Amino acid sequence: MGKLSLFAISLDNPAGVYYAGSMIQGHVTVQLNESMKMRGIRLNIEGKARVHWTERHREGRHRAHRAGHRHHVHRPGHVVGNSDFRHYYGDEQYFDQDILLHGIWPSQCSNTTELHQGVHTFPFQLQLPAGLPSSFEGQHGHVRYVVSCKIDKPWKFDHKTKRPFTIISILDLNSQPSYMQRLQASAEKTLCCLCCQSGPITATFSLDRQDYVPGEAIGLHADISNGSSRSMDKSYVDLKMDLGLPEKTLFRLWIEPATSWVVANILNIPTQTVINSITPPSYNECITGKVDIRDEDDDHTYGELNFAPAYTYYNWGHSPAPLPAPLPENED
Repeated sequence: MGKLSLFAISLDNPAGVYYAGSMIQGHVTVQLNESMKMRGIRLNIEGKARVHWTERHREGRHRAHRAGHRHHVHRPGHVVGNSDFRHYYGDEQYFDQDILLHGIWPSQCSNTTELHQGVHTFPFQLQLPAGLPSSFEGQHGHVRYVVSCKIDKPWKFDHKTKRPFTIISILDLNSQPSYMQRLQASAEKTLCCLCCQSGPITATFSLDRQDYVPGEAIGLHADISNGSSRSMDKSYVDLKMDLGLPEKTLFRLWIEPATSWVVANILNIPTQTVINSITPPSYNECITGKVDIRDEDDDHTYGELNFAPAYTYYNWGHSPAPLPAPLPENED
């Protein structure tokens, strides 16, 4: 079993969800089967973002490249045929705080102290910076916050453990009056052309406003008219996440076809968890599963090494108000 039987980080909020600017508190537990010599026990709380993608560059052609936030690093990749796959990276550090829980700092000296057999608890707390972006895990990048702890043993292998947590950035939508304005768009399409041109297929789609929060219902209104001689097989509304990368469809609402119809329906935004409540699986976890957050040097690291952010929502407890009538068409 070895000397170390337990090395874990516990947070005061078991769900591990915090608002930007709040206080994060917790403790580190070290359980030893026998005494252990060490220089110290150090805690690190870090928040950072990273993006990474690859692009194919054919010889003799010039292509525009997307740059990562602030820092753009170009690293040629492997060549397949006449194409060169190149990797692009971007990193941003939000904060990086070290806390000494026991012993001394590495810069002081290489002397060791002895931590006796038994269970030892080391509390910690840190005021998180305000204005932090919300946690995010995606295919091409992440915004990640992690508490990690190390038992520093000079000239020997260190023991490490880590605990990721979620940050929620507060955005007051009430401070933006334009978000409360109704949103409407129309489109028209005809089939074939010239003498065979069909009557128009038109659609007008509207939302009662432009901003919503997780757990809230989106009230939508669709007015669809099929003036062609062909029947429509399907019609649907997609809720998509746009990250400037390939879009991800979060939800699809199917609309039954007819010659002409008006649809008033409710599209529920996927909900997550409320801070300090029992945490259900997050949307990310349900769709893509948890992400492996191991770093290159985490082969022998304890703790939670698979993670998916958990986002807060408000349980409204009621259906949205009736939808307003469609906007009048613009007169010429």
